[in-house]
Amino acid sequence: MTCSAPIAIGVCAALLAPSNGLVFHSAVPHDRLPNQAIAGALPAQEPALLRAVFDAKTCTLQINGRSIKLYGKYQLVDSFPDFTVRQVERFADLKVQRVKRFPDKCGKWQEVQRFPDFKIKMVRNFPDLKVKYVDRFPGTRVAIPQR
Repeated sequence: MTCSAPIAIGVCAALLAPSNGLVFHSAVPHDRLPNQAIAGALPAQEPALLRAVFDAKTCTLQINGRSIKLYGKYQLVDSFPDFTVRQVERFADLKVQRVKRFPDKCGKWQEVQRFPDFKIKMVRNFPDLKVKYVDRFPGTRVAIPQR
């Protein structure tokens, strides 16, 4: 490929037209035209929406740059939850025991109307976390090795 508009020794000014119709002007080495130059000339894309990542060892949920501990006081909301939850009977990420006092261990949740540690919304599809409500032995199925 020949350089149509040299601006320096070994560098071309290339007009690149991506699929969205916008045209970007970029200075790229002429030996990198056209395919490899497109990747470097396109503007940085916005980060994709972050998925929730459940960490069973620390009993936290990483979502939208926040680390939410999965024990404590929670509030059921219809809008603006910290994360979404689906109740399941099998293949749960977390076993949850609803308590009236002392929600201080992994999987122990106390429902409150004010001043929650986290807010949840119950959904049927595409939850951030799947829970199973239990009467005993809350927490995860992951055994943490003793030192």
